[in-house]
Amino acid sequence: MIINVIYILIVLILVFVIFLSVRTIMKIRNNSTNIKKNKDISKIDVTDDDIILKLKELKKLHQEGVLNKNEFKLAKEKLLKNK
Repeated sequence: MIINVIYILIVLILVFVIFLSVRTIMKIRNNSTNIKKNKDISKIDVTDDDIILKLKELKKLHQEGVLNKNEFKLAKEKLLKNK
């Protein structure tokens, strides 16, 4: 009887560890995706005279959820700084 309880506890602990592992892997994947997006933001071409159009595009990307708040802010600052 006690052995069965111990086995159940061990299984529950293993399931919890697997859950934590999967959750951590998902966070790492999301962070690596955000890093790739940040690299793309740093390559914004600001040679065009139409800064307003680019700001509108950035705002649209932010509203659609492609860019998070920090990425939007960084891209906007870069765009306005290199104006």
